[in-house]
Amino acid sequence: MLAEEFKTIVANGTIQIPDSIKTQFEGQEVRVIVLKASDKKSPLPFDLRKLFKDTQALPQPQAISEDEISAEIEAYRQGL
Repeated sequence: MLAEEFKTIVANGTIQIPDSIKTQFEGQEVRVIVLKASDKKSPLPFDLRKLFKDTQALPQPQAISEDEISAEIEAYRQGL
């Protein structure tokens, strides 16, 4: 299967194939998938910049020592 991607403007229901690839498809049956270009800057369904900002605003992890980890495990085992 040969696939090519290009941008074009639909005019009167017609899609113009660029001259640079036109001969590859001449006389061939092709499958066409039409994707409308997004009006938004981001193709994602959410604002990635807002996600980054919100994530950076989360509390930062605190350093924990091996002794603190051991004490927490021991307290859990004792049911405290």
